[in-house]
Amino acid sequence: MIEVLVALALSALGVMALVGMSGAAVRQVRTSEFRITATLLAQDLAERLRAHRAGWSFYNLAPTALAMQAPEAPQPCAQPRACSAAELANLDLRTWQRGLFSQLPQGTGAVRVLPGTPARAELWVMWKDPQALSGDEASAWGMALNPGDVERACPPGMQALSPQPRCVFFQIGL
Repeated sequence: MIEVLVALALSALGVMALVGMSGAAVRQVRTSEFRITATLLAQDLAERLRAHRAGWSFYNLAPTALAMQAPEAPQPCAQPRACSAAELANLDLRTWQRGLFSQLPQGTGAVRVLPGTPARAELWVMWKDPQALSGDEASAWGMALNPGDVERACPPGMQALSPQPRCVFFQIGL
């Protein structure tokens, strides 16, 4: 009888561990899905930048807080079929921001074009991860962000936000 009780207790302990691990796995899968979406959206803007070499200087977009509402709709060009460089850059950036907001929770982005030869651009994609654990829970599970991760991945000034956003940083050659 005691052997049966011990076996049941060990089985229950094993099942509880599996349930806890499955919850962590689901959170990690969702975080990975957001990172993949962020990568695809950054690739979309990178291709827009490469296609519009004449307007690189108009693609700078300062980092802001996480988006709370959808960005304004892009303004059409003053002359259909003949957008100026600034109008085309504005159209591309607004379209990209709307995509970030619609595909990532509170998604937003920042762009900085670096002059020089070869020309480069820095892109940041930021979002609030609703599945992320709070700081205490993350430490308990060993999933806390490493010191410096936010500073390396997020644009300057975003580290002070609470809760800290998830950020992905890309540097592309133009």
